[in-house]
Amino acid sequence: MTASQPPGSRPLDPADAPSCALARCIRFEVAHDQAATANPNTWSASPIVEGLGAYFEVDLHVEGSLGTHTGMTANIHDLDTLGRGRFVPLVAQAMRPGGPSPAQVMRTFFTSLDADDPAVTRVVWHLNPRLHLTMRHDAMDEILIAHRYQFAASHRLHSPHLTEAENLELFGKCCWLNGHGHNYHVQVEVAAPVDGSFSRQWLDELVDEHVVERFDHKYLNLDCD
Repeated sequence: MTASQPPGSRPLDPADAPSCALARCIRFEVAHDQAATANPNTWSASPIVEGLGAYFEVDLHVEGSLGTHTGMTANIHDLDTLGRGRFVPLVAQAMRPGGPSPAQVMRTFFTSLDADDPAVTRVVWHLNPRLHLTMRHDAMDEILIAHRYQFAASHRLHSPHLTEAENLELFGKCCWLNGHGHNYHVQVEVAAPVDGSFSRQWLDELVDEHVVERFDHKYLNLDCD
């Protein structure tokens, strides 16, 4: 984030500088059996691998006041360098047999930071489009696991206090007698210890039992409480 200043204007007074939060997304590919190479198309991924590899996204979050001369909270190029130079090699190491867990990778990344590095406060690692992990610099013994689930169900918008004509005028096609359907998304977040034995399978089974099996392919008005 950059504060715009007219040419020749005075630097920001530290007392007046607002506090800002900045997140930089870094995309990359890694494989356990081949070296990755830099790619100018960083929007797609950099580094990349030529054969089969895993694609990830990691968000580096920084917080702080705007620089008095630059007007920036952090230089995104410094965040890119930090992510690709420090985080990506840790992920490549974790891809090898017996490598560290994702949570251990994130904690190792935080412990590697020094005073000259950008002040990263939070790391969000997207392991796949439906699963991401979050770790804060001030809580490195805990990992927040967020998993997004989906189910399909139908319902009807209809009020017994209104006439059919009034219902139709208010709710339109959502008031058809036999209902209409949606794809619903449910994001479940669990805080787990880094060195614990948390199982994603347990979470999947829990959500399947209490959410998916309860609502999936149901007519919500009549089939569910």
